[in-house]
Amino acid sequence: MTYLPARFGLPNPADERTRRAALADWLANPGNGLTWRSIVNRVWHYHFGRGLCDTPSDLGTMGGVLSHPELIDWLAVWFRDDARGSLKELHRLIVTSATYRQTSQHRDEAARLDGDNRWWWRQNRNRLDADAFRDFTLAAAGALDLKMGGPAIQYFRKSAGPQLTPALDYGADDWSQPESGRRSVYRYVWRAIADPFMEALDFPDLGLPAPVRGFSVSSLQALTL
Repeated sequence: MTYLPARFGLPNPADERTRRAALADWLANPGNGLTWRSIVNRVWHYHFGRGLCDTPSDLGTMGGVLSHPELIDWLAVWFRDDARGSLKELHRLIVTSATYRQTSQHRDEAARLDGDNRWWWRQNRNRLDADAFRDFTLAAAGALDLKMGGPAIQYFRKSAGPQLTPALDYGADDWSQPESGRRSVYRYVWRAIADPFMEALDFPDLGLPAPVRGFSVSSLQALTL
């Protein structure tokens, strides 16, 4: 994979529209290997709990060391040229691979050589994130609504706040309403006002970048459930 120069040499750098267009063209350029490598690394991270590079938002010299540089280059070229940027095809390729379909069973002889599983000799044991855990709970109760599309659902009662930001009461929501079982992807989320249930399960602060989900173990999670 190649890298394009990051300095654009604009005739009028003060023109904001020109700067934005140059950045967009640079990101989407088929010759910009950084874009394609970043995407495949991030998708790999979502499926395995860890990317081929440990720092999804930094594949540069200050980021993590690639465990399989040849693999990430091959995936990036395949994703760009063969899959034509189709994320569905990239997901299919990864989840049907022998690496993904491995058992998570521990093997002493492999652990002695690679205790951190950087060489992918087994599948990682990954916890469900907050969104998936909520959906799993609804599915186990037979209450998950698999309907696709439509507007976001507000799982709270809203009232006027002290300023422009309203006051949200998640405890006052009526969980018997028809829309209460919609999947978590359809939740209406306020950036500055967290859902206490999701927050207890480590849902990230939407006001900050969160390339990697944090996971904690606390008594509050058990009480929430």
